[in-house]
Amino acid sequence: MHTRNINVKQHAKYVTLNLFSSNEAGVQSLYDIFTHTLGFDSIENKNRNEVSMTDGYCRINFWSNNRVSAIRNALSKPNITRLSSMILHDPCNDNNNVDSDDSNNSVFNETFQKWKLCVGNSPKLNTELRNSKRSINDDDSSVDIDHRPLLKEIVLGLTSTEDYNRYSDHLFQCLPYANEKCPGIFSVSSNKLLNIRLLPSKTSSLVFHVNDIQEAEKQLNMVNMNGGRIGYTGASHGQLMLKTPLQDGVDIRLCSKVELEPHFCEGEQAVYEGVIKGFGDVAHTSQLGCGHILRKEIIGKAMSDKL
Repeated sequence: MHTRNINVKQHAKYVTLNLFSSNEAGVQSLYDIFTHTLGFDSIENKNRNEVSMTDGYCRINFWSNNRVSAIRNALSKPNITRLSSMILHDPCNDNNNVDSDDSNNSVFNETFQKWKLCVGNSPKLNTELRNSKRSINDDDSSVDIDHRPLLKEIVLGLTSTEDYNRYSDHLFQCLPYANEKCPGIFSVSSNKLLNIRLLPSKTSSLVFHVNDIQEAEKQLNMVNMNGGRIGYTGASHGQLMLKTPLQDGVDIRLCSKVELEPHFCEGEQAVYEGVIKGFGDVAHTSQLGCGHILRKEIIGKAMSDKL
């Protein structure tokens, strides 16, 4: 069991997220959502297949690949989005295992495999996790920012228990727990408003802070982007899901709470993964007796609530 003195571990100065979209047009669509709807500032990017934005604490790069897009279109595969890598920046870190240069964000590797993205209906891929000494700001990455992070929580979905333990060990070496009572949640920024949560799931999530969740819901309804409520109870507000056509694999959520939540409510697709056939790499319609099996599973799931 891990034990930790939270004063020993240092917060990262900044974090970079690289999100892959299998649809080249989807990159621009997601960029518009983040800059126009969520309030991120645009960053100039010279890569033709990549767009970038920031909230001052986190940089997000959306990228695509021509060959992957062409193959998936030819095979009539659905559009997907995946969190390909996450980079923790700390220019003051003297650890020899920390990279000094991470300028190449749009990459395939053993963690993020190109062939799976080409042929899988819903490929299970983990996010590559890296540390960097490189400062992302041109002036001074340690300058205090006068507003809270727009991105409040990064939820890394991991596909196996072994992966969960490996990523937990990695983060344990470089970040403090957000709360000692909540293992698996790590604090990125020194104000403890930007956290990383590890979750055994195929789906990763990005949770953004809003001051007024009810006003946000009205605005989402006006632009037909309200994907529904999640985690609401009679006593408190939960989160709002954003509805976009190109985000399969990455949930986008809004939340008005500042305090850390020990639990995380998964979306419908993540809950049904592995329960109802057709959620996964094998198309449901290609499975033997799919209609009969699906009806049985839906009835079984409905009846289980009464047990």
